[in-house]
Amino acid sequence: MVSLPPWLLPLLACPRCQGPLEVGGEARCLGCGARYPFRGGFLDLRAGRERPHLWLANRLPPIPLLYDAWRRRSTGLLSGKKLSHAEELARLREWLLPTGGPFLDVGTGTGVYWEALGNGAVGLDPSPAFLRVARRRRPGAYLLGHGEHLPFRTGAFGGWPWAPPGTSSGTP
Repeated sequence: MVSLPPWLLPLLACPRCQGPLEVGGEARCLGCGARYPFRGGFLDLRAGRERPHLWLANRLPPIPLLYDAWRRRSTGLLSGKKLSHAEELARLREWLLPTGGPFLDVGTGTGVYWEALGNGAVGLDPSPAFLRVARRRRPGAYLLGHGEHLPFRTGAFGGWPWAPPGTSSGTP
């Protein structure tokens, strides 16, 4: 079992009922009694559900190992612009870091944004294979979980609302 950073424990909540979690050898919801084990060094807040498309990614090690190479080029490729990964990280730092933290990276994958968000961030992803790569490449706080059932108390994370420079909206 890998221990969780102390700053993360008070942010956690049951993904089923949003009740408080007591974390020891496993996490237990004090509201509904649900139990969440540690699997492969990660607290598993997925409630045992593995998505069919992740079944393949979790069993083919090259997919998460090669993801960073694809991700470093994807922003420019998908947008048709020449935005490098380094420029993307610089923009994230400029937009987010002044707002405080902690930050939640939903769908963190291999943790490519960790370089911008730093130690005050937690990565949430449903794939143990991707999180193993993230932990090896970018040590930090990572949890197994689904974005549509966030395992955090309301208002646990900083950095919102924010508006990118040159906009007036509170949403990205």
